[in-house]
Amino acid sequence: PTQSLAKRYGGSNSSQAADLILTLKDTRLETVGYTTTCTIKYKFKTDTTYNKTLAASVPYNSTTGCTGTLTKANQTLFNVDFEITAVTTNPTSSVTKNYLIYSNYDFKAGSIGVTSIGGSGL
Repeated sequence: PTQSLAKRYGGSNSSQAADLILTLKDTRLETVGYTTTCTIKYKFKTDTTYNKTLAASVPYNSTTGCTGTLTKANQTLFNVDFEITAVTTNPTSSVTKNYLIYSNYDFKAGSIGVTSIGGSGL
């Protein structure tokens, strides 16, 4: 999504929260005679590896690309990192091209405001 269409973080179960749909579309994955599949994994800042999968071996479509959806129920932190692997193969010659893409996304989030802080001198 573009910055102007950013999704609101869903971990707080806000009524304005939304699923995040990640789309990969690139003409390099549309080579004639080749087939492409995509795998999309993700992690949050507390994770050490990309151990969560949004989409596994999804066929690439020249019109819609490859997509994966991070539901609002699975949004546990405001910031998420994605690892996208695209494998393009020519079934006739067995030639394979591998693409690896990293992406980061920061959700829109609400804020908590403090209106006043009271205290007394020591």
